[in-house]
Amino acid sequence: MAAITPGATPNFSSAVTGLDKTPLLSGGTSQKTAGMSGGSFAELVKGVANETLEASKAADQASVAAVHGKISDLELVHTMKEAEISLQRFKSVYERTKESLDKILNMNI
Repeated sequence: MAAITPGATPNFSSAVTGLDKTPLLSGGTSQKTAGMSGGSFAELVKGVANETLEASKAADQASVAAVHGKISDLELVHTMKEAEISLQRFKSVYERTKESLDKILNMNI
């Protein structure tokens, strides 16, 4: 997550760079998750949840800083967009987890 620096020009491409390389979104596996077993799914969910929480906190701080004139509107929009992307990623993880659980519960045994 990017830190808020007054006067800095945000790079909007950094907000979406790497999304297609995320194992969850691309369907692939990274070296970190390929060799892991057991807790890797829990770590993934925890990581996405923490990322979403941190992005939300940064967006809150940016909105307060914008009200006080400490950051530009462009920086505020950039920080809000990062929070939105993080929330969409969390929603994707939630929906896929729910779909998987529903499939498991509906299996004939």
